[in-house]
Amino acid sequence: MTGKTEKRLRFPLWGKFAAGALLLECMLLCAIAPVVEGQIRKSVLEELLKRGIGVAENMASVNAGAVAAGDAEKIERNVAEALESDHLSYAAVLIDGHVAGYAGPSDPSDIKAHLLGSPEAERAAKIEQPRIRYKSYTLKSSSASLGARRFSGLLFQLETAACAEDRRRTRLAWEAVDIEYQSVAGALQTKIDMQSS
Repeated sequence: MTGKTEKRLRFPLWGKFAAGALLLECMLLCAIAPVVEGQIRKSVLEELLKRGIGVAENMASVNAGAVAAGDAEKIERNVAEALESDHLSYAAVLIDGHVAGYAGPSDPSDIKAHLLGSPEAERAAKIEQPRIRYKSYTLKSSSASLGARRFSGLLFQLETAACAEDRRRTRLAWEAVDIEYQSVAGALQTKIDMQSS
């Protein structure tokens, strides 16, 4: 050595400890942040889907009488009220694939195409399958015990289509059940009228 002393930077032990803790904390935050963000995003989307299904069920129950009576003006009023009260971008009532009532900024045909082909519609249909399966199962056994064998058989077809999660077969079976229901309800009403007189 030539007599010159090298001067090195020296950090105190507490500084090294603080820098190490800060580095460890940053690494943990970088690792955990995407997981937490994904969980928050998933829960927000699930809540939005539940809210949407709740609003749709509410609109269906509010418009049931107007649909049965064929009152298009009342359907339009109900849709406009739902748009304002539920803070929606648009609201539409579809009956057999046709827009019966609409309120919102876009053209209803665009909305219909979006609704019928959207992933949200697919998810909503999957959520509805267990409910259809359960209701058709219970109604099937009740109708069989009343002697409505054809109606019970159609409900069995509806139940199996819902179990298979086949939307096309479920829709076709639902239409057949609806037609048969009208005839069974008419026959039961006639029987009730005959017994009451």
